[in-house]
Amino acid sequence: MHKARFASAIIIVFASLSGLYAEPLSFACDVYPPFQIQRGASLSGYSVDLIRAVADIAGISIKSIESFPWKRVLASIESASVDGVFSIGITEERKKIGRFPSEPLIMTPWVIWADSKSKLAYSGFESLKGKKIGVVSGYSYTPEFWSYIKTNSAIVESNDDSILFKQLSGGRVDFIVAEYGNGLDLLGNLSITSVKAFLDNPVKTDGLYLMFSAKRVDDVTVKKFDEALKGFKNTSQYKELYRRYFGQ
Repeated sequence: MHKARFASAIIIVFASLSGLYAEPLSFACDVYPPFQIQRGASLSGYSVDLIRAVADIAGISIKSIESFPWKRVLASIESASVDGVFSIGITEERKKIGRFPSEPLIMTPWVIWADSKSKLAYSGFESLKGKKIGVVSGYSYTPEFWSYIKTNSAIVESNDDSILFKQLSGGRVDFIVAEYGNGLDLLGNLSITSVKAFLDNPVKTDGLYLMFSAKRVDDVTVKKFDEALKGFKNTSQYKELYRRYFGQ
C-alpha cells in the first residue's frame, strides 16, 4: 500500500513538472492591428491566431486572452495577475519579471512617419531636432531614441497609435514612430492617405514576443512553446496564417 502511494506521488510530481497538470494560462494584450484585432467580443489577429495554434501544438491550454490598454497590459505582467502578455519587445527590465522564448512571434521594423503635406523629411535622429514627436506611453522603442528626443525634441505622449496617426495627419505633431505593419493597417482603417513611412532609417528592427510571467510560468512551459513555435513556422499552415494578415 505504501509503495503504491509512493509511486502515485512520484507520478503526480513528474507530471506536474512536465506540464501535464498545468493550469490553463491567461494572457493579456492590447488592440494592435494586424497583430491583435478586436471586433466586438471577438479577438483575432496574427499574434492571437499564432499563439493559439502554437499552444495547441505544445499541449498548453489557454484559459483566456483579453485586450486592455497598453499601460494596463504592462501592469498585469508586472503584478503577475496574468500568465503572459504578447506582441511585446524584450528589455532588461522586462527580463527581470518575465521569461521569453528564444523565437519571436515576428521580426518587425519600427519607423518614423510624417505627413506629406508637411514636406518634412527624415534621415536620422538629427531630423527630429526641435520637432514635436508623437509616442505611445509605455512603449520601449530604444534607449538611444528616447535619449535623443528627451534632449532635443518636444514629446507628445498618447495612449495608442491610432491617436498618433490622427494627430500627425492633423498637423499637431511633426513626426511619430510606429511599427510598420501596424501603421499601414491603421492608416487604411482611418482612411488617411497623406502619411508616409521612412523605411531607409528604422528606429529599430525588433522582435515581438510572448512574454511569460516568471512568477507564474516555469521554464519547461516556455521551452515547450518555443520549440513548437519554431516548428510551426516551417509549416504551410503558418505561411497561410502569415498571408492572411500581411498578404505576402
